[in-house]
Amino acid sequence: MLQGTAGVFASHQQGWIGVDLGTSAVKLAQVERAGRAPSGGWSWRLVHARVIRRTPAEPVDKDRDDALRWWDRVCRSQRLREGFVGRRAACVLPTGKADLRAIHLPEGSEAERRAMIANELDALLGENAGRRVFDFWEIRPPGESSLENVNVISLPEDEAHAVAASVGRAGLRCRVIDGLPLAVARAISMANGDDPAIPVAALDWGFTSATFSIVRNRRPVFTRLLRDCGFALMPAAVSEALELSIDDAEQLLATHGVCDPAARGDPLHDVQEVITDVAGGLLTEIVSQLNKTLTYPELHRSGLVPVKIWLLGGGATVRNVAALLSARINLPVKTWHLPSAEGGTACAVPAAMLGPAVALSALGLA
Repeated sequence: MLQGTAGVFASHQQGWIGVDLGTSAVKLAQVERAGRAPSGGWSWRLVHARVIRRTPAEPVDKDRDDALRWWDRVCRSQRLREGFVGRRAACVLPTGKADLRAIHLPEGSEAERRAMIANELDALLGENAGRRVFDFWEIRPPGESSLENVNVISLPEDEAHAVAASVGRAGLRCRVIDGLPLAVARAISMANGDDPAIPVAALDWGFTSATFSIVRNRRPVFTRLLRDCGFALMPAAVSEALELSIDDAEQLLATHGVCDPAARGDPLHDVQEVITDVAGGLLTEIVSQLNKTLTYPELHRSGLVPVKIWLLGGGATVRNVAALLSARINLPVKTWHLPSAEGGTACAVPAAMLGPAVALSALGLA
């Protein structure tokens, strides 16, 4: 089923195995509690993580069936469970692989509201509706008068079964298929030490798309897919301009990165300047999309204007990109990490890629 609750973490054993099924990589993570944080919540330790990347020889197709085939191949050919404890798992799919929409839902019992949502999905999706699994959560804060008050995320039932079956072929038991905005909101809550009532934003900058969410009280209350902003465009541009392989281009972005406007004395500045120029098209587009997206709460929902943006996903692995975005949108941008992650098992995987997988693992401690 789709998971829609933030949960209250109470147990002390290691969490489930979180599996983030991306279009270019499968990310797995497992966490445990590391004690109480100064804010009063839990601090977390990353116990184990793994990223299995799609090879450049395997073209990425945004078609849903292609993604299912890729995940199935990974689960059949890789020994995913090595280094992890237990078999229970929770999974998340990319935003574009599930239907996410805001609707107006009248008050009623849980059963009544679910029946209303099923009817609404049938009316909205028509012949494409079929049998679907779905979950929903409130997005309108008390006192607001906006029409849409609920987000609904849904997936065809047969595809949910196919995902669970693929994960099962790796020897895992899929207990939950989560919605990406919900997983990201939990990841932000695990890292953010501020008052949860203060709105913050998250940009999950994935390979084929970027998903922006505003999180308040540990819930994603506004989500927008930033189209044509997938991180894949950046290493592709660097690869073409500098005649490098995609792998080498990604490595260059991670080790050298783009220009930090506040660090002109960086010895790598000349190379960073070239990379920033080469990647200029994508950087300009994502800044434009972020500014347009931030205009909505500024004009219509002032209580949701975020005080900062947490950056996750492949795009977050680019050195200095958070600082560059901060300067261009005039809002603090921070790369996502677990404050206690350095205390866990040594892991070569950049923490920013693991946010949703970490949040999924923590579901096992709910």
